[in-house]
Amino acid sequence: MKLYITNVFCNDHYNNGLYSEAMKTIAEIISQSRRAAGLNQSELARALDITPQSVQAWESGRAKPRPALFPRMAEILRISPNRLLDSVLYVKDADSGFLTMGDEPPPEIRRELDLFNASLDKTSFDKDTVSLPFIKEIAKSDDSVETAVEKVDWRTYPFSRSLLAKAGVTPRNAACIEIAGNSMSPLLQDGSVACIDTSATGVVDGKVYALDHAGQLRLCVIYRVPGGGIRLRSFNRDEYADEEYGPDEIDRQKIRILGKVFWSSTFW
Repeated sequence: MKLYITNVFCNDHYNNGLYSEAMKTIAEIISQSRRAAGLNQSELARALDITPQSVQAWESGRAKPRPALFPRMAEILRISPNRLLDSVLYVKDADSGFLTMGDEPPPEIRRELDLFNASLDKTSFDKDTVSLPFIKEIAKSDDSVETAVEKVDWRTYPFSRSLLAKAGVTPRNAACIEIAGNSMSPLLQDGSVACIDTSATGVVDGKVYALDHAGQLRLCVIYRVPGGGIRLRSFNRDEYADEEYGPDEIDRQKIRILGKVFWSSTFW
């Protein structure tokens, strides 16, 4: 059987009609890649300008995304667009059980392939995307309840270089934090991601900053108070009262400003 190969494929991807990545359904690829990228379904939907229900339908197998979306989706998920396209084009052979492609895709898929290739040409996946490290709470030892706030490189977040430039932040000064809890709700929701500029540690009243508070990673609105102190405020003021610290208390409490938030995956 002659394989139909689009101009975005390389022949070395194939081995006797069997392609390992194509063994996964597109639902599995999207779901697993989304989780690896640290995104929830709503965040992926917003990035693609679609509804969260569409992402839910893809991951449940009730629907499939259009191939024209694959370049942008791959950029967000930090995977090759071919992984998504292969999962759509491959079909299981009834006799051999292998996943293969037919001689020619049906007209509706052919049209989508043309849109896919046109979109791919416009996508600067490698050039415009940078992987930003996360800042996390790390246990000081296996049996310790104490934590330290550290930057880790084993988990990263794909981010647009052009957006960094627009914000005036260099890649080396950018880091990400995953929001945990409801102290900053509704501004920053539990599970969303915020990016900080680690070079911006000077307090501008009313801005949101990331803090290392004696090993606890926090996000707060900060205000300066006379005498060199600071006031920490949560957006959820019904459950979290303001905290005020003088200069001596800042040292005693081991409060360190890590950087100012300049972007988040939750709408501001």
